[in-house]
Amino acid sequence: MELWQRTERSDRATGIHFSEQTPASLKEAVREFLAVEDRFDRQVIRRNAERFSKEAFTTRIVQAVNEAVVMKMEGGMR
Repeated sequence: MELWQRTERSDRATGIHFSEQTPASLKEAVREFLAVEDRFDRQVIRRNAERFSKEAFTTRIVQAVNEAVVMKMEGGMR
């Protein structure tokens, strides 16, 4: 198990990573989380989660569509 989204600062972790999708692996991840729970910063976790919000998705998809339309109009897409 490892702290997920590791950066130079261990206080930037946003979760516990576990590679096996099994009950035993999940149980171990929960155990590990409880042992290091105080190392997590709720604000860091919230900011990270906001990257996946409905609003963030909408903004990114609209931007991608707009870029594709511009490329098509400029003859860059076929």
